[in-house]
Amino acid sequence: MENFPRRASFIATANQLDILTDPTGNRRFLAVELTAPIDVSVKPNYEQLYAQAMHALYRHVPHYFNADETQAIMESNQKFCTRTAVEQFFLDYFDVATDENDGEWITPTKILALLKKKVTKDATFYLVKRRK
Repeated sequence: MENFPRRASFIATANQLDILTDPTGNRRFLAVELTAPIDVSVKPNYEQLYAQAMHALYRHVPHYFNADETQAIMESNQKFCTRTAVEQFFLDYFDVATDENDGEWITPTKILALLKKKVTKDATFYLVKRRK
């Protein structure tokens, strides 16, 4: 994995909020929640859009987000993110501490041991047949 400045934009629509699944922190997305229908009755002024783009280009306006802007975007995108199955499983049994005095540092091995103990105690088993 390599970090590069953002150089492209992506736009799409979806009918649900949990659409971002980029495990690297969804920094490729600028998610916006619509609060009203988009007015498509007016044709975009393409000449003005082009003029604004050229003005920004000639003025050397940054075409990428700085670290603070990227952090703000990632925080804003959190409500659009889905959790992996592993994250969901982990959060079923643990809360993430926000303060060092509110939690304890434990190793991944200890986390697995605690989960094994807890899951075995709480487990409901199902008879399944594996596919060939």
